[in-house]
Amino acid sequence: MALSGLATTYRGSGRFRDAERLGREVLVLRTEILGERHPDTVAASNNLAVIYRDLGRMEEAKQLQESVLRLRKEILGDQHLDSLKASHNLAATYSDIGRFKEAEVIQTNVFNLMKQLLGERHPDTISAANNLAITYSWQKRLTEAQLLREEVLRWRTDILGERHPDTIAASNNLAGTYRDQGRSYEAKAFYSSVLRLRQEILGEEHPDTMSARYNLALSLMELRELDEAKRLQERVVGWRKSTLGERHLLTINAMLSLSETYVLLLEMVHALATLNTVERAIAETLGEAHQHYRWCIELKNRALGWEDFQSNLASMFMQTSTSYLQRMG
Repeated sequence: MALSGLATTYRGSGRFRDAERLGREVLVLRTEILGERHPDTVAASNNLAVIYRDLGRMEEAKQLQESVLRLRKEILGDQHLDSLKASHNLAATYSDIGRFKEAEVIQTNVFNLMKQLLGERHPDTISAANNLAITYSWQKRLTEAQLLREEVLRWRTDILGERHPDTIAASNNLAGTYRDQGRSYEAKAFYSSVLRLRQEILGEEHPDTMSARYNLALSLMELRELDEAKRLQERVVGWRKSTLGERHLLTINAMLSLSETYVLLLEMVHALATLNTVERAIAETLGEAHQHYRWCIELKNRALGWEDFQSNLASMFMQTSTSYLQRMG
């Protein structure tokens, strides 16, 4: 239990690699001592899957979660709360890897069963509603996502209070839907509130605080408040590179976003330096067929195009000046 608790502490403080190391150790020990089907072993598999998600290792998370769901259904039955939670977790991973229809089917079933078994204001029912809204968002069903997320925020505020981490997460998610709908000023207001609360409650360097900075910066970009967006993005990129590494998906996302801000500010030297780094990271991890690689190359071409334009403009100016001076002489 001590190792498991320490792994949870590491995860909560953003030390994901340390959490993974301990999580794997706990799973090996419980499998050897208790066997694969013991509830504590299954719980250890579930916890390790959550850490894999934190690290962006979705395929490994999916495999563990599928195993957890199979075992819980076999041992506890389809409608046991632990089986429903396992379905809920697997569906979230399916959504993250683009298997939206499968995710939606599972999440709708889980949400309906939890409402029947626990009531609509139970925390687990609210979490199921939240995950279903995430899948709606991925599918661009924004009105459905907005309505469900507004309900989730209302429930969590009433039950948990506005400073509870789950309530803050609900505010963050609703802000994301508003941004997707083009309601940038509303999104900015929510994201600013989320960042303020996470700074106060979790501290400046917590992963969730960094995510809040990243999200606020995206809204600021859309509103063309670029200097403030750049300030936030540079801090996020620095933290993610040192904590997660350059090849982590969250770091790649942050570097691409910062590069776009540099391009919009016409800071092409900084843009190209960042893009050269992120291009290598994407090629080595996601591959050159991935949409992130195409985005990177598009930004790079824009930056190089501007540099060529400036160079040609300078050359034209020099030729004109030289010709004028020759005439004057």
